[in-house]
Amino acid sequence: MRVQINADGSQESAGFPIAPEGDYIIEVVEKRDGTTSRSNRQKVDLLFEIMTPDGNSAGKCWHTVTFIPKGEPGHGMWLRVNHALGLSFDGQLDFDTDEYLHKYCRAHVTVDAWEGKQKNKIAKFYVEDENKAPAAAAPAKPAAGAESKMRF
Repeated sequence: MRVQINADGSQESAGFPIAPEGDYIIEVVEKRDGTTSRSNRQKVDLLFEIMTPDGNSAGKCWHTVTFIPKGEPGHGMWLRVNHALGLSFDGQLDFDTDEYLHKYCRAHVTVDAWEGKQKNKIAKFYVEDENKAPAAAAPAKPAAGAESKMRF
């Protein structure tokens, strides 16, 4: 497609806003399927919207889920993500990575340095039935149509 538009280079974005470290409600807003470069395993890169208690965006961050077979180191990492997002995480699984889109969960978000820049990183995914998970404030005003999808 050909694009014709007036642009202002002084408004160039340097990246996502950085949310301060803390517990947040996060939503999967985009995903990219692929395979890992070293082990050629299936993976999905998930873009999470980090939300303030009033439902506004505090930032965004990517998180990679690599599908590691049972019994191998790292297998439980992606199961935790599925569990937190309300997806299947035990037994014989058959799901489409599109199921990640617009799922919500609670997570602890940190600020990390990468290639000389700051970025947000998900340090821990919380699951509903875990007694020791700290409560995160639910957004007071979720995105339109999101009320029925939120699970907290």
